[in-house]
Amino acid sequence: FESIDDIFMNLLGSINARISICTLAIAGPKDGRKVQVTNIPKWGWIDAEVLKEKFGFEKFFLLNDFEANGYGATFVDVEKSEDCVVINEGVQVSGGNKFIIGPGTGLGCAIIIYNKAEGDYNVHPGEGGHTEYPIVDEVDLRLKNFAIDYLKRVDNVEIDRVSVERLTAGPALPLIYEFFKLEHPELEVVLEAKSKKGEVSGKEILSKALNEKDP
Repeated sequence: FESIDDIFMNLLGSINARISICTLAIAGPKDGRKVQVTNIPKWGWIDAEVLKEKFGFEKFFLLNDFEANGYGATFVDVEKSEDCVVINEGVQVSGGNKFIIGPGTGLGCAIIIYNKAEGDYNVHPGEGGHTEYPIVDEVDLRLKNFAIDYLKRVDNVEIDRVSVERLTAGPALPLIYEFFKLEHPELEVVLEAKSKKGEVSGKEILSKALNEKDP
């Protein structure tokens, strides 16, 4: 699609009903009623008021993607959902605060705070991925130094600090792969032989790990 308008025209043209309320969740920095799509720069800024008027919506809600994920998370019953895995055993506290985090192009996160006055949750998206990558042991230190060198050498990006999302989001997969290849030279290298460019992409790494169960 060349623009967000094309998506709305395509979607609304396929629905035999009048849509009066629209909620749009987009990955990107939000400024009031506008948002810029991180992965589609050519779309520019998306203006909720312009879309509301153009397509005749009575109400139009514009959310950050993790803001939407946060509201969705308030409806998940961790004790019943098959999509949940317990990391640390504990007891659920009614009205307790929650936190969600997830890797994509960056490292999205949001804090979910219970509002006693309203009897519901308020979601506040944040930029937790911009925090400093913590050094706990010697491997962490080597990874940080490797990341600084890798980003300069491969991506032509010069940095003097490494944020968490530099090493945990999707674009970091090739970096992590190259680092652990150096850390464990005794392991068999299986990806480069299949790569046409002689380089390994994040997509290839995920495909090998998920579909072929390659460690």
